[in-house]
Amino acid sequence: MKKDTSLFKYIKDYRESYLYQLKEYLDKEQQYCLSNPNGYSKITIPYINEIKNEIDSFFPKESEKEKAPDRYEKRDFKYNDFIEAYRLIKYQYSKYSNTYKSLVEGVYSSVVLEILKNKPQTVHNILDCGCGPSRLTYELSCFYPEADFTLLDFSYINLFFAEKLLTSGQDLVIPVKAFESSDINNIIIKTKTIKKLNRYIFNLDELSPDSFNNKFDIITASHSVNLLTDPLKTVSVMARLLKPNGIMVISDLLGWKENRNNLRRVFYNKECFFEKISKIPDLTVLHKESGGPYCEEVNAERYDFYTNHFIVLRKDS
Repeated sequence: MKKDTSLFKYIKDYRESYLYQLKEYLDKEQQYCLSNPNGYSKITIPYINEIKNEIDSFFPKESEKEKAPDRYEKRDFKYNDFIEAYRLIKYQYSKYSNTYKSLVEGVYSSVVLEILKNKPQTVHNILDCGCGPSRLTYELSCFYPEADFTLLDFSYINLFFAEKLLTSGQDLVIPVKAFESSDINNIIIKTKTIKKLNRYIFNLDELSPDSFNNKFDIITASHSVNLLTDPLKTVSVMARLLKPNGIMVISDLLGWKENRNNLRRVFYNKECFFEKISKIPDLTVLHKESGGPYCEEVNAERYDFYTNHFIVLRKDS
């Protein structure tokens, strides 16, 4: 498999502080698992060890250490967490697991269907912004097996599992609460063997038109842009990273986290979401839709429901 292993290529100036915070979390999680030998711990400990071994290679040598500026906020780091990663994997990948019960299938399948309906003539490069465990890449790789996929996320742990899901070719086991009970169950997911995958730790707030040497035929962002400091600015930059006739799909849950400040609430309802994105220069709206309910289990008796909104755009030639 061809891949770029420069995970910290885009946050070199605060790589060290990021790594130390990640290592601190991993040490605490390891101590918890060793003190609580349960099903969760049995599965999680090997993942902790694998990540710790991998990030060791990114720490600077003693002679190269400098005081790194702490440029990220707490909200940026919150997804570096096994519980959150397992939760995302469960909801995104249950269709491809031994449970075969998906609560969010309409969200992801709708995005993929619209890309296939409006696909560019050629697809060489695909960018997934705020990828999480990257369900969209999992499916798009079926239709574009020769494409070069680039994944961006601020969570090293999300990218760790995304790579396993997309390239390992071995069943991935994660411990989660079952849909029907509060007991810890294991979900086993069939993984892929994508040929070309690049993954980067990336703060999408800092995305710029010259972030990459190449442009992309397809760009996706699922449930990520409305988490950003200035989501409209980031979407505008994403548009500039598209090739002529390239396709971009922005999908989000607009009704969550109502206490955000005004800038981060720029997409405060579906009308605003569609209107503001439709005004970005050099883009043609191909489709916009609200639907495909996103449902998450809170406990055996309660579920949280959100409405998914997405818009499909083509870059003008």
